Amino acid sequence: MRLVLIVHSLGSGGAERVISRLANHWAAAGHEIWLITFDQSQRDFYALDAGISRVVLGHAGNAGSIWQAMWGNWQRMRSLRRALESIRPQSAIAFMESANVLTIIASIGLRIRTLISERSNPEANVVPIFWRVARLTVYRFADRLILQTAAARRWYAERGISRAVRVIPNPLEHLRLDPKDIETWRREAAMQSGSLLLLAVGRLSREKGFDLLVEAFDSLRRSHPEFDVQLLIAGDGPLRAEIQASIERRGLSGSARLLGGVRPIEPLIAAADIFVLTSRYEGFPNVLVEAMSLGKAVVSVDCPFGPSEIISDSENGLLVRTREPVALAAAMAALLRDPVLRSRLGEVAARDCERYRIEKIAAAWEAEIQA
Repeated sequence: MRLVLIVHSLGSGGAERVISRLANHWAAAGHEIWLITFDQSQRDFYALDAGISRVVLGHAGNAGSIWQAMWGNWQRMRSLRRALESIRPQSAIAFMESANVLTIIASIGLRIRTLISERSNPEANVVPIFWRVARLTVYRFADRLILQTAAARRWYAERGISRAVRVIPNPLEHLRLDPKDIETWRREAAMQSGSLLLLAVGRLSREKGFDLLVEAFDSLRRSHPEFDVQLLIAGDGPLRAEIQASIERRGLSGSARLLGGVRPIEPLIAAADIFVLTSRYEGFPNVLVEAMSLGKAVVSVDCPFGPSEIISDSENGLLVRTREPVALAAAMAALLRDPVLRSRLGEVAARDCERYRIEKIAAAWEAEIQA
């Protein structure tokens, strides 16, 4: 196949991670892959296979007025169309709202199969009104709209877009971990020998719900002082000072710690005993799947969208009601007191996550490309 993949940038976001994974997988399989971004390659966070042809269009700056925005988008669309005319791919695959809309328009008359993909929660993700209107107007002209969850598909169906919509979750790569790295984290992350480790990972921003996690952990410590447990939160973001202040105000400094950004994150996840997700909303929680694939017992709030399509409650993890710290504390306590339950849930979770392997997800994309 000759494929063009289009995304605004290769920064550190989840959409960029997925598109780079797919591009690398297809390039390694011998396909001719082009990756187009509007932003400069100097800002790349993810590495690409040497066999991938990279095209940087530019025009990624912020507009100062509506007229500048319209002119900038016109330039982006023209540059993208010229690139597509030159490459002449079998299919063009775009990720995220602006790239999706521009790709559909730029492909008019070129006989290129267009596949577009939303990588966030359309119910909660706030985008400028222009792109909100444009996606509901233009998306229906794509050959395929690929979404991550059935809940997102229902959201679009309620707005009149149901033709050629498919659900394909995010891919999971094979994780090769050095046992020494895991043991290092066990020693460094545990603030006292023998502690059980609760881990949460994500950007320290409101949607990730770490304020609720700290409240739940406080409830857990007060109701179960017998547990020798530590809470670790990996990630950085605008609410770091606020979350740290909450930890100190509740007297949790000796048992809860903000680790900041951690890379690679997989050895730390493997070192944890329990993984916790407390988001107010998600598009598709990649880190939850990664934790489950590593055999971790997980507790997640049942937020929109994603967790309820990944976790079957009490079978491969625990689901709790959203924004209820007491219920979250009770679920964590159930796992802390029962190592057999932790082991059983982790084993089932690891088996269930085989459905997210990159080979299976890439094959699902290929079926839509060739349909």
